[in-house]
Amino acid sequence: MKRRGPSNTTQILIGLVLGVFVGYLWPSSDVNGVHVAGFAEQVKPLADVFLRMIKMIIAPLLFSTLVVGIAGTGDMKTMGRIGLKAIIYFEVATTIALFLGLFIVNFFQPGVGVQAPGMSVESLKQKLKEKIETSQRALKERQKALVMKKAVDAIVELQSYGVAATADKYLEQIKQEVAESKAAVEVATGAIDTKSIERERTARKVKAAGILQQFEMEMGISKPTAVPDATKAPSVGGRVGEKQGS
Repeated sequence: MKRRGPSNTTQILIGLVLGVFVGYLWPSSDVNGVHVAGFAEQVKPLADVFLRMIKMIIAPLLFSTLVVGIAGTGDMKTMGRIGLKAIIYFEVATTIALFLGLFIVNFFQPGVGVQAPGMSVESLKQKLKEKIETSQRALKERQKALVMKKAVDAIVELQSYGVAATADKYLEQIKQEVAESKAAVEVATGAIDTKSIERERTARKVKAAGILQQFEMEMGISKPTAVPDATKAPSVGGRVGEKQGS
């Protein structure tokens, strides 16, 4: 049965001519800085889908063609000869194409002396230099930020260590005073001198309060205030020594 209408090749050529005609009549344009898409640009997704469908069918088409060709030979010797001929043909055709391309490029030298507007060699060098300087400045700023962060962390750690050391020093003094107070109380208890014990306790409490106040002053927690003089209160050890001497 004879096919009616134009052939596939004729249809493709007609489609090419119509595409050029439509793109010329309804082109894309920019109006007041706003891009206005023409008809050809609006139907571009359909063209993209068509081309991707063609690309999608290439791989299975080639694979099936090779499989059918290999299966149709039936003889491995014949298949080997065909494969060898194909490899030789590929190598020869590739070499000819390579030398032909090198000859044409060196003879005609396309692109020599042609420069895009605003893209001279000097402008490219200047832009490259600016990018390098920007990258170097960004790297230096990042390194400075890292160094500053480490310094701040070190200062905070030293300050925390100083506060802890100061607190430990005064706490140790308070513990020592408490231990001495307990020892004096035990000595006074042996002489059964209740008043001396009370005076000793009061003196130790006043001294401990003075140590705490000094600690708070150094840490900036409180302002200096008058602390009662604890040296006027007689110690239990002195009273005990006096009684033992008498």
